[in-house]
Amino acid sequence: MRTLVKNTGARKIFRKGSKKHSQEYSRVSFFSEIPFRNLVVISLIGNLATLAFVIIIQNQLPPLIPLFYGLPKTEEQVATSISLVIPGILATSVILINLLISQITNDDYLKKILILTGVVSAFLSTITTLKIIFLVGVF
Repeated sequence: MRTLVKNTGARKIFRKGSKKHSQEYSRVSFFSEIPFRNLVVISLIGNLATLAFVIIIQNQLPPLIPLFYGLPKTEEQVATSISLVIPGILATSVILINLLISQITNDDYLKKILILTGVVSAFLSTITTLKIIFLVGVF
């Protein structure tokens, strides 16, 4: 009984058993099957940097900030300054959920759409957070 390993790019094919009765096992790394890997990594790093930036500059932000623009112009529209992490957390969760869904599906087009949706949500949440910070922040 011996194991032969054949390296075929990102996939490694393992053969177990003798030459007559060999079985092939394909082992694929999670990260190698992601379309637009670099965009995903950049989006995650951007989200984490935005979250860190919000936490670091808490002293320069007022206690209440306008975050929920979709609500009527009342007190419901404002939130505490630490609530600026909500868009970044939501965008990061969208990216991670879409990554998991893209690993389940076999359709390449759907994988690309899911990944790009997560990247766009990360980009828009970063822009929203930074615009609010520079609108109300005291620098």
